[in-house]
Amino acid sequence: MAGQSNISMNETFIARYLAGEASPEEAQVLEDWLQSSPANRRQFEDYNLAWTAAGKTAGHLLPPVVEEWQRVSQQLDNRPRTKTLTRKRSLIRYALAASILLIVSAGISYFLLRREKAVFPELITIRSMNSIRSVQLPDHSTVVLNTGSTLTAPDSFATERREVNLHGEAWFDVAHDAAKPFQVNIDPVNIRVLGTSFNLSDNRNNNTIDLEVATGKVLMSNGRDSLVVSAGQSGVYDRSTGGFVLLQAFDPNSLGYATRHFNFSDHSLDTIGHYLEKAYGKPVRFENPALSHCKMTGEFENESLEYILDVIAATLKINYTIRNNVIYFSGAGCN
Repeated sequence: MAGQSNISMNETFIARYLAGEASPEEAQVLEDWLQSSPANRRQFEDYNLAWTAAGKTAGHLLPPVVEEWQRVSQQLDNRPRTKTLTRKRSLIRYALAASILLIVSAGISYFLLRREKAVFPELITIRSMNSIRSVQLPDHSTVVLNTGSTLTAPDSFATERREVNLHGEAWFDVAHDAAKPFQVNIDPVNIRVLGTSFNLSDNRNNNTIDLEVATGKVLMSNGRDSLVVSAGQSGVYDRSTGGFVLLQAFDPNSLGYATRHFNFSDHSLDTIGHYLEKAYGKPVRFENPALSHCKMTGEFENESLEYILDVIAATLKINYTIRNNVIYFSGAGCN
């Protein structure tokens, strides 16, 4: 039916088709018209979207604007036919048809613009290359990105859910919104919450995705299996097996890069150095390897790195220096 590619299909005809009132012959004509040109199909899709937005489904009455046009048109056809009235009637019909077309076109344009804005929000990529970075999302949730991590988020969240993508490691303090679940995608796992705080990391060294929940509950899922992780617990996804493991505890010091809270209880200096390196971005080295086994207890809340190092040095009676952004511990041993 290539000859129909330039034919403009009558709006009433399309409305009859969408309402399920077209005869088989009429339906075949419209379907041939759709197949004849991509422009025809786009025109039909616009009308179909407007029809759906208005809450219409097949088998319902025609849209009121089309029915009104048909009613007025029929009344005009039933009036006495005179030359004077014929011209006036034609003018009225053209004016009414133009008004209806304007209203329908405006409605379609408005609906499509709203749909485009809702479905295709602008995506923003946030990177923390050489330092830890804190950002606030449109819903006032807070995210702390660890060094070398990337977060992709929309400039505004849709009405159904709040969804972001993560590469690396980040701490999330999610604002509660029961109507909009919060979802973090870290391939191939997604994390779904309502309002909670947790840490999520892609541990490439162990080939795992690690989740530590500080408050609330979090659902881990890969599309086949899922795991609910509560406050004080941690969940591990093993990439090699595709399975989840629930652990009943985790070390809060691993979140120190985001919370700046450390609570060391008879921890080795080697372990303490690991947490400080992660939090402050400075590697730790031992000029005397025996110092790595020294142990200490202490708690720090929002303290500077220099203050923490001073306390460690005074407690263990050792020395430290920072050269070329590297921390060196030195001394004879632990006292």
